[in-house]
Amino acid sequence: MSGKTPSGEVVEEDGRAEYTRQEDGPGLPGLTRQVSPGSQLISQVQSMPKLVYLCLSTQYFYITFTSITLGALFDAYISLLSPGTDKNEAVGFVESFRGIATLVMAFPLGVAGDRFAKFLVLRTNAVFGLACVVVLAYGIRQDSLPLVIAGCVGFSIHNQALYTILPTVVAEGTTRGEQRTKAISMGQTANSLGNASGPLVQLAELQLATDGAWNTTELHSVLAMGFVPFLAYIGSLFRLTQEHKRVEVEQEASPVDAAAAEHQATKKEWAIATMLEVSNLMTAIGSGMTFKYWPLFFKNDFGFSPAQVCMQQLAIWFGIALGSSYLNPFVLRIFKGRLLAANVLHFAGTGSLFLISISSLGVWIECPLVILRNTLMNSGGPLIQAKVMDLVPQQHRGKWSGIFSLRRMTWSGSAFIGGVLSDSHDYRYAFFITACVHTVAGLGLLATNLLESHWQRSEQRLLQSAS
Repeated sequence: MSGKTPSGEVVEEDGRAEYTRQEDGPGLPGLTRQVSPGSQLISQVQSMPKLVYLCLSTQYFYITFTSITLGALFDAYISLLSPGTDKNEAVGFVESFRGIATLVMAFPLGVAGDRFAKFLVLRTNAVFGLACVVVLAYGIRQDSLPLVIAGCVGFSIHNQALYTILPTVVAEGTTRGEQRTKAISMGQTANSLGNASGPLVQLAELQLATDGAWNTTELHSVLAMGFVPFLAYIGSLFRLTQEHKRVEVEQEASPVDAAAAEHQATKKEWAIATMLEVSNLMTAIGSGMTFKYWPLFFKNDFGFSPAQVCMQQLAIWFGIALGSSYLNPFVLRIFKGRLLAANVLHFAGTGSLFLISISSLGVWIECPLVILRNTLMNSGGPLIQAKVMDLVPQQHRGKWSGIFSLRRMTWSGSAFIGGVLSDSHDYRYAFFITACVHTVAGLGLLATNLLESHWQRSEQRLLQSAS
């Protein structure tokens, strides 16, 4: 939908307007762009700024580290270290500790991201991350569960700071609409490729240097491989902070960017952004009960070896990467509008999880179905995040990102619930509860889409009658 603003411009929604507002990223003073209705904004399909590519490389190396050292085999390592028989509860317990740390630090880190120079916050966080690596590495070497938990908690704080700041950096380096959506989708692809690289490295290590058995000694060398990409991540992060410092200096000198920083969102925009984040929060609650347990599900129900678990995780993350790169543009061409496309992907993924949870369909059916389900559920995320970044003013994005990144905390808390459900019933029961929660979250996303469409139609009728 489109309509004239008080200044006479026609407002853009998902690339369908005749004119666009002045973007809140780098741009030319007073420039508006005119395109045919329904066409894409050609100017936004330009090559991404250097800042975005540095964000992508930083994300990739960091996620590669976490997927090797803190990923699927790390959960199995925690399970092996834990005394007693409630192994799934132990995994959920560690994840819940990480969630508590996220809860405590979320808002202070968001405030820091808005109040202080972002490059300075990122550099301080890098030093803290180096300290966490030392603690975690020593804990793994000594098979010390308290030190391993301390390292995990430290990295949850480090992760919170990083993913509070990075989305705002990407938003500041891109223009609203299609370019920002594309940049965030590329970020999802970088994350997915990093998560795929972890199992790939682990698989090679398991085949070449270990006997492929489930014991702590075998897993030591596999988990330690993650410290190599962590050093690459630190190097990429410092290059990113140098580039962002340069961009910030340029934006402070630009009257257009200074005016964009003072942009105030309307009450309706705040309402839509809040409803989207509430839906995301409910989705995270459901996902936390399931995603951490896919490796253990295939290990226990189908007798997967460590190498087979790595191959399964590798396929899941490659599927998500392909979904962000190719499925999103395809769905957007069919269903006009980011929210509608996200709705379709969400309900398709939820339906797949219901199929998995009902009964065993056999490994040759369930493996592809799990890959498809995770691809669909994760493909809609960049569309929603780009929409939220368009709605939230630049000066509030750090706090907003910090507060609503608490969905990672709910992910961690619900992981404990998923462990209890899996121990008291089975994994499929936890999957079924997740599918029910995702259904409720999808209804909230659908309600947001319908409400926004209603407001847009009402505003257009008022503008037409006034003209």
